[in-house]
Formats: sequence, structure tokens, C-alpha cells
Amino acid sequence: MKLITKILISTVLSLIVIISAWMAFTYYSTVSEIYEELDEYLEKYAEGLIARFDSGISPDTLAPNFWVNSNCFMERISESYGRSDGRWEYSNDEIYLDDIREEQEVRTLEFNYGFPDGRWYRVNVISPSFDKEDFSELLLNSSILLGGLLILSIVLIITYIIYRNMKPLYRLLEWLRRHKVGEPADFQSSRKEITELRLIREAVMESVERNNEIYEQQKLFIGNASHEMQTPIAVCGNAVEMLAEDPDITERQLSYLERINERLNYMSRLNRTLLMLSRIDNNRYEDMQDVCLGEIATKCAGDISEINRQKNIRLETDGDSRIKVKMDPTLAGSLVGNLVKNAFTHSPEGGTVRLILRDRRLTVENTAVSGPLDETRIYERFYKGGDAKGKSTGLGLSIVDAISKRYGFNIKYTFRDGMHCFTVNV
Repeated sequence: MKLITKILISTVLSLIVIISAWMAFTYYSTVSEIYEELDEYLEKYAEGLIARFDSGISPDTLAPNFWVNSNCFMERISESYGRSDGRWEYSNDEIYLDDIREEQEVRTLEFNYGFPDGRWYRVNVISPSFDKEDFSELLLNSSILLGGLLILSIVLIITYIIYRNMKPLYRLLEWLRRHKVGEPADFQSSRKEITELRLIREAVMESVERNNEIYEQQKLFIGNASHEMQTPIAVCGNAVEMLAEDPDITERQLSYLERINERLNYMSRLNRTLLMLSRIDNNRYEDMQDVCLGEIATKCAGDISEINRQKNIRLETDGDSRIKVKMDPTLAGSLVGNLVKNAFTHSPEGGTVRLILRDRRLTVENTAVSGPLDETRIYERFYKGGDAKGKSTGLGLSIVDAISKRYGFNIKYTFRDGMHCFTVNV
């Protein structure tokens, strides 16, 4: 998730919570204020009635229940009840109005009053109120409209501020995506730059320069080490061949020389393989061409099958997909070659190697000598599974994995029907 997306989501959620709390607070505070004003009006009105009654002015009726006027209703009660409850009670109610023929929300004040002649009444003072449902709906609609506009405005302002001030960071990220190890750290920043972004840029430039220095040192070391190792290996190999041609050499000495020659060949292969891995890791292969993995795999499998003819391994080919990808031809040959060579090397005599070419998928299968390999370790360097032979360097699958990662291929290992299966999706 992008930083700006996370900021906007957090901002919107926070604003929704704040606006909801504001709506609740506004509703309850407004309702409370309205009721307080109504209660004050009812109290003054009731005090005026009591003052009139105390001065001797009483309703001119003996009916048990009657309306004094449109705002006051009196109900006859017993003396005991009247004397037992001296509280003033405020409440909300609905009354039916004949003139508009519908229920009307009202606020009422009820209290007990006793006249000098012994009559007690329950006095209900009434004042028109407001419809809470209509008020709630109005407040909700207005809050949604205003809140939506507020959230939209804030989101647009935050987006503009972030994009404007984070431009140097985006430019730095784009430069890092295109930058390759060994190229100079030539990123140019704007004059006005936020302090934190300037510190990030300086740290990145220092890191790039250190990586370039390490890369140059590593490249020089690899070249020198490869040359220095390959030369004595070749000299030793020539010496072994000359000793093997000596007519006075014994069978025992010849067997020792043969073992020495095998080790020298192993060291030579190991040196070349490690050099290739290092070059892959350092992006030294950059000749991008359209190559057909299907053709390379078919030709390579045929050649390796001829080399391993004495093992009587049956080669099967299924499909004729023209799998074309854009990559370095050397790495394409190494990718396919290591998979096919690995299959023949680790197949028993009389086994089967199957090459499957379907759509954009290359699968190489071979008969297993023992059980499945450890999927967590098969791509580790120098790891050798249960089927490994003594001549194996343990680097073939490491090269396949490194090349796949470089070009974004997906490589998967499975074990089914007694066969190792490696599938590359390009």
C-alpha cells in the first residue's frame, strides 16, 4: 500500500469518527437547549397560573376535568394524592389537534395544586415542541452533505500537499529503479527540499557510492581470482597428461593421475560456475534478445542425451511450444542447459528424462533414484540431494534460480510418480 493511500484512508476514517461524534454532540446539545428553553417558558407560565390562583382567581367551573385555555388542562385529583406529590414533572407527549387533524409533539409540565376550598387538581401546562424524528433526519442529511464536502476537501488538499512536497522522493525512487550497480550516483535534487527528504537522498547517495566501490572491488577480485585459479589448474592438467603419456608409468600411478585429473576438472567447472553466478548477481549479462527456450531445450536435450548414451536414458519430448522470451542468450542457454543436464546427471541407468513444452511453460522431469528432494534447500549453493553424483558441483539449480529471479520467472519443484519435476513459467 502506498503511503498516500494509507494517509488518506486513516484521514477519512478519523474524519468519519469525528463527524459522527460531532453529529451526536450537536444533536443532544441542541435538543437539550431547546428543552431547557421550553421548560423555562412552562415554568414561568405555571408560576403565573399559581399567582392568579393564589390571588383568588379560580376557574369558573366545577367540572372534574377541563381546559383552562389552549395551553393548560386541569384534572381533578384526591386531596391525599395531591398532598403526597409536590414535584414538578417535565415530559414529552403528543396531543391531537382538531384544526390540523394530526398529532402534535408537545412539552408538558405537570404539578399538583390545591384551592382554598379543598379542591385539588393535576395541572398540565402545555407548549408546542418539535418533532425529534424530523429534526434528526434534517441534522443527519445536512451533516452527511457538509461532512462529505469537508472530507472531500480535506482529502484533495492532503493529496495535493503530499504530491507536491514528495516529488523529490518519487524522483529519487524512479532514479533508483533505473540505476544499475556500477553507474555513477548522479541524481540531481531540487533547490527547495524538505530536511527529511534531503537526509534520505544523502543516505541513498552514500549507499550507492559504497555499493559501487564494493562492486568494482568484487569485479576486480573475481577477474583476478578466476584468472589466477584457472592458470594453475590448466598447468596441472597439462602436467598430468604428460605424466600419463610416460611409457614407464605404472598402472597404480596412472590411476592416481586419473583421480587427480578428475579433481582438476571439477575445480575448473566449479571456478567457471562460481564466476557465472557472480556475474549474474552483478547484472553483467545485459545482451537482451528474443530467444526461443523451446528450441534451446530440444537441442540441448538431444546433445546431452548423446553424451550420456552409455546410461541408456530414454529421452521423451512432449509439445512443441515456441516459448519466446527477451533475455540474454547466454543465460537462456545456461538456464535450460542446467535443468536438462541436472535431469540426466541424476537419473539412474535405464531411466527416463521427459521434456514438456506447453504454452509459456517449460517442464523437465527425470526418474528419481530415491525420494523427493528438500524443497527448502534445493536452490542453495553446494546443496546436493540424495540422487547427487560425485561429479556434481551442487550449483546447477542455484544458477537456474538466480537466472529465474533476474527475469521474474517462476520455478517450481514437485515430486510425482517417482519423478523429479522442475517447471519454469516465463
